[in-house]
Amino acid sequence: MQLIARAVVGALVSTGLVTTATAAPAAAYCAPDGPTAIWKITNVSKSFRPTGLNSDWVHPKYAPFHITYSRSATSTWSATVTGTVSTEANAIFAKASASISVAVGKQWSKTQTWTYAADTPKDPDHEYRLRQWQETRRFNATKYGWSNTTCSYTNKIKAGSGEMPRTTASSLVWRLQRRAA
Repeated sequence: MQLIARAVVGALVSTGLVTTATAAPAAAYCAPDGPTAIWKITNVSKSFRPTGLNSDWVHPKYAPFHITYSRSATSTWSATVTGTVSTEANAIFAKASASISVAVGKQWSKTQTWTYAADTPKDPDHEYRLRQWQETRRFNATKYGWSNTTCSYTNKIKAGSGEMPRTTASSLVWRLQRRAA
């Protein structure tokens, strides 16, 4: 019986009385108003990173000590990203700059004469020095792709973290640093 049905369908197709239909591609449920992938910046937090400017170590073994640092130098700190997102660092920095509520940049650099001083306690077990720190903002960066099923950016493509320096003069601080003698 099945053989007869196939022969009849084959005959009808060959005479043109029946045509075979191909399925049309499924239409997208919805489309994004903008790009098909976006970066989201989350978990922004304040942090500090050393700039590379510091005094010599002193050892106040027998009495308190007064450390003075005075030198013309350039203080720099550059933004960083980690993980698989490093290939798209410029896009992440642009999105982070727009998302973070304080002025941040890809790099901070300032040249001036730095003059700072601090007092150390008497401490036979430790050495001390002055060190300059740059205020930064740490954040998580996640790239999401558009989902036609949910009509939102829910498909996680890649993720990583980053850190960008503040770009204001008040973002530099000097701190006393201690290490074992």
